[in-house]
Amino acid sequence: MPAASSRRQRWALALQRCLSRAAALPLWPLALFWMRWVRGYRIEDLRATRARARALLRRAPGPLLVCPNHLTWIDSLLVQWAIASPWQLLTQFRVFAWNVPEANNFSHNRWLRGACYLAKCLPIRRGGDRAGQRRVLSKLVTLLRQRELVMLFPEGRRSRSGRVEASTVAYGVGKLANAVPGCRVLCIYLRGEKQQSRTVLPERRQRFRVRMTLLNPGQPRSGLRAARTTALEIGAELAGLEEEYFQAFPTAAVASSRRGR
Repeated sequence: MPAASSRRQRWALALQRCLSRAAALPLWPLALFWMRWVRGYRIEDLRATRARARALLRRAPGPLLVCPNHLTWIDSLLVQWAIASPWQLLTQFRVFAWNVPEANNFSHNRWLRGACYLAKCLPIRRGGDRAGQRRVLSKLVTLLRQRELVMLFPEGRRSRSGRVEASTVAYGVGKLANAVPGCRVLCIYLRGEKQQSRTVLPERRQRFRVRMTLLNPGQPRSGLRAARTTALEIGAELAGLEEEYFQAFPTAAVASSRRGR
């Protein structure tokens, strides 16, 4: 794991955080309006879901890595909507998590790059330049040490099968969790009732159901084997939440299995 960011990088992160906070007042309500009224999405039991998230966040006031499953391009927006109200985002900006999207999805358009910057994103090119990847990971370590929330998709890409692929969880997420003393992991499973496989956007007019749990990877550990162990723990936790989801909604499991054939 790379060392903590330089003073220049810390200043750049502070500036990005400041600008993002200023932009949140006009931009986040627009994002909510688009999801709620243009796309017709709903979060099932939203009040109870946010209460559950608040309780878990109170149990993890230190470094926190948020690890959701990954099926669509807007999963991070949906997760953010599910765990925090607009008022919380304005008064407790820590709960607006930093994101690590794939840079190739945004680099072709300057407006998307700007929106990405204001949304507290640190794009990374997976499989690209190692030095660039190390710089991003160094920033993530700094953010976690500052007790910021960092959202990272453990699977690294949208699931091809439509189910959590625990065995493919990237070791990087385990390495990051192990690098910061006291880091805990908030595992979140979110799925739309019509979602059967990976898509760019979820289908219109559907409800999303959320499961979440808090994982403590234990004491900081170093090395590839330790990173693999922690990554597999996170993958197994997400797979367990998925199993709970399909046990509660067995018809969704049938539809998903048919689509995967």
